[in-house]
Amino acid sequence: MINIKGHLSELFPESWQQLNDLRATDEDFRIICDDYEACMQLINTTTQANALSSELVKEYKELCSSLESEMAYYLKASSTKYSNTHQKLSKNEDLKNV
Repeated sequence: MINIKGHLSELFPESWQQLNDLRATDEDFRIICDDYEACMQLINTTTQANALSSELVKEYKELCSSLESEMAYYLKASSTKYSNTHQKLSKNEDLKNV
């Protein structure tokens, strides 16, 4: 069984917290991540059992690559918003401590 959280943290090490936050709050992003996880699990399971043709495995790997690109695009598009929100939260915490 593949450790999808570990795999995603390797793919997006700089965006790990943002990825978790988006997955928890954005349904569209969560669906992309769930589809990616299902695809990776299928590749892992069927490759070990030699249950799929190499052509079909290749197609699933291409699908995973496409989903990785979607996640990267989504993370990049939301990074400014995410950064600004966390800066405001951080400033609010600093003000509370004064």
